[in-house]
Amino acid sequence: MPTIALTKCLLLIAAGFTAVLSGSPAQADSDDGGRPTEARAMPTRHDIGLAYLRLERAYARHRPEDAQLRQRINRHADEAVSHFFSLRLARAVATMDQVSDQLEPEPATADLAALRPWLNSLRIELNRPVYPDDAAGIEIRIDQLYEVELPRAVELGVLAVPTDRRAADAAELVMGTMTVEPGRGDVQLRISHDRASAIPIGSYTLALRIADPVNERHTLTVQRGGFSRVERSLFIERREMRALLDAMSWRDESIATDARAVADRIDILTDRPSRRRAAEFQMDMSLLLAQLREELERLEAEAPPFAGHPGTYWRTFRSASSNMAAWIHVPEVAAKRDDPPTPDAAPPPRADGDESLPLIIALHGAGGDEAMFMFAHGGGMLRTLADERGFVLASVQTPALLRDPSLLDVLIQAMARDHHVDIRRVFLVGHSMGGFAISRLTRESSDRFAGAAMIAGMHDIGRVEDSPPLRLYIAAEDRIVPLSRLEPVAARARAQGTPLSIEIRRGIGHLLVVSDVLESAVDWLLDLPARGNDQAEPPTAS
Repeated sequence: MPTIALTKCLLLIAAGFTAVLSGSPAQADSDDGGRPTEARAMPTRHDIGLAYLRLERAYARHRPEDAQLRQRINRHADEAVSHFFSLRLARAVATMDQVSDQLEPEPATADLAALRPWLNSLRIELNRPVYPDDAAGIEIRIDQLYEVELPRAVELGVLAVPTDRRAADAAELVMGTMTVEPGRGDVQLRISHDRASAIPIGSYTLALRIADPVNERHTLTVQRGGFSRVERSLFIERREMRALLDAMSWRDESIATDARAVADRIDILTDRPSRRRAAEFQMDMSLLLAQLREELERLEAEAPPFAGHPGTYWRTFRSASSNMAAWIHVPEVAAKRDDPPTPDAAPPPRADGDESLPLIIALHGAGGDEAMFMFAHGGGMLRTLADERGFVLASVQTPALLRDPSLLDVLIQAMARDHHVDIRRVFLVGHSMGGFAISRLTRESSDRFAGAAMIAGMHDIGRVEDSPPLRLYIAAEDRIVPLSRLEPVAARARAQGTPLSIEIRRGIGHLLVVSDVLESAVDWLLDLPARGNDQAEPPTAS
């Protein structure tokens, strides 16, 4: 398929799933007889993300040693993918929950084991996911994403668990409890302003918990999203921060470009994060607020706002005509903030005396987003590997890069400036559609990266002069992008001189193959030599 046609096809697939998950109308799940099987409204992107994250964490922590069980788990996980691509979203969530149950240890008692499917089916909706001092209380609604019968009446607790459990005063907060009877529909709980405002400022994970009626020390808990307690409404904070930013001006164009990315971060601030916009519901609003205050201070001093930015943060990158969101993770070895900020701030040197770090750019598959490689695959495995192996990670929006490959230069330039990335040691890793995107980038921008790993996705590359080394990971049990499709593509690439190695993983499917191969892929990439030529810094985007 020609490059332009392939790109259009991939973008149409990505746009279709994004539209559905952003709230566009879609037909409800139905069984073979056409009867609706959805118990409530169609699951949102947030609901699907929670189920998927639980599955990835369960697989990473309890990967089956038995080959037959591992193959069965992978087959069921790919069934969830098929439901998702067919817009049977409630079935997709239910299937992922069932796979997670197979992987995780059994509950402590038979009673809790019988209740677990029902507890998994629940979701929490808050009228105030971000709670400021001047709010009038919290209303909590709990309903089902898919139909599961409740075996008996239960006392259901709603908990707020501090995100940072290392804090001295970190303790679970019981936001409320309610009795749920079999056959009852949605349940609601109201928390008064006095009680809500007594919650300490900070970020929390919401959870639902039930206890065994005989021995209450045995409990079962499921996580259900986030909650933030703030002093002032984030709508007010956003308005004031935008006014402050709009009043600034800069002589350095690169700082002005960064200021537009800060403006995009400010626009994320909201008291009511969307359950359909991933950048909002994934965001720790309390942390974002603190980071923005520091970034505005740096901009006021005409210093780069992201230089040496520690840890994990979300931002955007702009070319002349496009915009791309990404999650960035900077390992501690490279993270440093000067106080007060100075325009020439630089990360500290590594132990080996080299200040530069490799950069790995991760490209997600269809239906995903820029958070996939940062938080989801392997339960955040790539971020852990960045800390352990010492590289900067950029998890980007694949469709944006497909639409405008020049954004690759913009990203590399920004990472080199802010985090002392070695532009000769830039690597790509992509899953499914992300692997297809790497095929295109190999044709059009092969001088910009030193190697790439494609996982369960590759398209014809053609003859490329001076192609960087490539590796293709194929999942033998993959029914989404099967072995029979990828092997001929790989054979043609090799016949045309592409330096391509292939690794086939037996008993593994399309979804969970990333978790299985990611460590291998990273180690292979980091062992590759830097690009042989001393290429110039990528041109500055206007």
